Amino acid sequence: LLLSKSQFITSKIIQNTEDKIDLNISKIDLIELAVIIIAGLLIINSIPEILNKLIHYIYFNPYDKIEKDRFWTSDSKADIFYSISKLAVGLLTITRGRQISKLLTKLGEESDLAENENK
Repeated sequence: LLLSKSQFITSKIIQNTEDKIDLNISKIDLIELAVIIIAGLLIINSIPEILNKLIHYIYFNPYDKIEKDRFWTSDSKADIFYSISKLAVGLLTITRGRQISKLLTKLGEESDLAENENK
């Protein structure tokens, strides 16, 4: 929603549209920033899920100490594995943000060249 209405939002924030903002930012830097933001959102989303599962296991587990293993059904194991893998992918993506942005830029340029050759 914010992306589709960005022109409206900027017109409300910036009253004087005659001033130009000149940013010296490359395509790789911009893509790296987007990749890091997406990875950060992935991490922010996965941490509460992991904590929720652990708190349910520790405090709200309906089974006795002997039967605590019954809490980990195939669904709950899959949920915790999914959350941990999201956290790992987010951390790896943040640490490799520059390499991912270079790869995406290279793929985009190759796609543009192939499209221009077909015309």
